[in-house]
Amino acid sequence: MRQENWSVRKLRKLLDNKIAAVENVMREGLESASTDYCRFFEWKAAYLYKGELLRGHYRLLRNKVSRTDDVEDLKRYFGDIAMYHRERLAGGTHPMADTCRALSLECSRQVLKDCMEFSRILSLEQPEEDVKKENRQPVKHRTNGLKR
Repeated sequence: MRQENWSVRKLRKLLDNKIAAVENVMREGLESASTDYCRFFEWKAAYLYKGELLRGHYRLLRNKVSRTDDVEDLKRYFGDIAMYHRERLAGGTHPMADTCRALSLECSRQVLKDCMEFSRILSLEQPEEDVKKENRQPVKHRTNGLKR
């Protein structure tokens, strides 16, 4: 049970960091829009659009992770999300024909990559040193300086 809680906590923190990073990029982009809109539109509008899409995906994922500690349920969920984005990417598109779709597909690639990473994190076991701290057991050292 401790492994599940540890990996889910780690995943929640990772999602919070991803949301904060996307919001930071969006905030900086919007600040540049107020000074030189033409330059903003030419160089940063696509990043803001993708940022908004990614923020929405990450918030949905974070909401799901917040509601459960069941690792197997979360692995199935991320697997389903990854399959959806894999199928979506298989359709393909020409970037000039539909810019919004192309940007959305880039976000799908990112969410697919992230879901695979989230599933990997859920498979990790808590490091032994942390377990000993939680159990309040002292870390024993061997005479040769290595930890037991």
